[in-house]
Amino acid sequence: MLLRSTVGLVAITEKRINIKKKIQFVTNSGEISPESFGLLDEVAGIIRSNPQIARIEIQGHTDDKGARRLNV
Repeated sequence: MLLRSTVGLVAITEKRINIKKKIQFVTNSGEISPESFGLLDEVAGIIRSNPQIARIEIQGHTDDKGARRLNV
């Protein structure tokens, strides 16, 4: 049984955890912005509440702000 998000920013299906909001990072940094902590707490709660999840793939993408060398 898959447990659902109670806040609504995270949706879980049989094959995916979909995050409905972008995780924000501090510009020119790998540091996560505090405004995204609640979202990540929700993702962590979904993962903890669904022990049948055996593997997770995390994908990330840069934006187009800043110098090209910082966005590769």
